[in-house]
Amino acid sequence: MATKDLERNDVDISKLFIWSNEVEIKSDTSKEPIKVYMRLVGDAEVNRARVFALRKSAELRKKLKDENSDEYFAMIADIDLLDEEQLVSYLLLENSRDLYSRILKEIEIAKPKEPHSEASLEEQEKYQLAIDEYPRKLHEAVLAKMEKELKNLEENFKTKSKQDLYNLYKKNVSNVACETEMYSSFKGMCIFFGTFSDKELKERFFNSFEELDNLPSKVKVQFTTAYDGLEIGMDNLKK
Repeated sequence: MATKDLERNDVDISKLFIWSNEVEIKSDTSKEPIKVYMRLVGDAEVNRARVFALRKSAELRKKLKDENSDEYFAMIADIDLLDEEQLVSYLLLENSRDLYSRILKEIEIAKPKEPHSEASLEEQEKYQLAIDEYPRKLHEAVLAKMEKELKNLEENFKTKSKQDLYNLYKKNVSNVACETEMYSSFKGMCIFFGTFSDKELKERFFNSFEELDNLPSKVKVQFTTAYDGLEIGMDNLKK
């Protein structure tokens, strides 16, 4: 019986760590679905995607500071079209998005104490009821604190001039737009790096990021959903 050469490695070990899947993409221009192969990107590609996304975000932020740019015209309303009440309402709405998450992390609501091992049935029932009601009580406590903080914010906003409110509005619109651009570009670049024409995952499906970016929205959504499915699949695999 021939002995196996332990120094020889005929297996591509990297493939053991690749989470991939076959995906069918539907297109209006093709009767049959287009078959592609997708895999999760590795750390090096994630870093490249992150750098790319940060550059795209910075590029958009620069354009939003230029009042003559198409992006500024499309995303930022003229000051004459907004009154002070609208500006305050917008700022409160945008602040509320992050406020809930922050308060949820900071607030301290004591969790029900688990009864001892020899607790009576009634004590166990009361404990379970308290556990069931805990999420509602936590939510109500967060909302109460949030309402108070938003009220303080509103009073602060009302002391500012319309121009100051408008400047805050522009900054907020820019931050939200850039965050969206960053996430979209990062996800798009991951899809670009992780989509292939062949099962062996050697031939990239897209020739460039722009080719992916210029696809119809409903086609891009299919690629994004498929890639997100890979991430969910890997998360489940880790559990």
